[in-house]
Amino acid sequence: MTLYEKLQELCRENGTTITALCVKITNNRGNLSTWKNNNVRPEWLAAISDEFGVSVDYILGKTPVKERFSDLPEDEQEFISIMKEADPDYRKSLLELLKKSKK
Repeated sequence: MTLYEKLQELCRENGTTITALCVKITNNRGNLSTWKNNNVRPEWLAAISDEFGVSVDYILGKTPVKERFSDLPEDEQEFISIMKEADPDYRKSLLELLKKSKK
């Protein structure tokens, strides 16, 4: 399944059209042609992920599991929210700390 087809599927499941999604995410219907060529900017992928409550990995087809943010335990939701809002250097240091604690 192509990225575009995955986006169409998500739109169908959520009662919208891919054109409406494209306009909402990019503010420009003209970007739909780039989406048809599977060319979706990272910031658009993040916004689509937030819109549908699924991971970017799911949208990209890297995981078959459509785990929704709301399905995660509350502490994991809080952690993800903090990581999304943290500056990149802080996020990197937290990630390194977590990797070390895993050993």
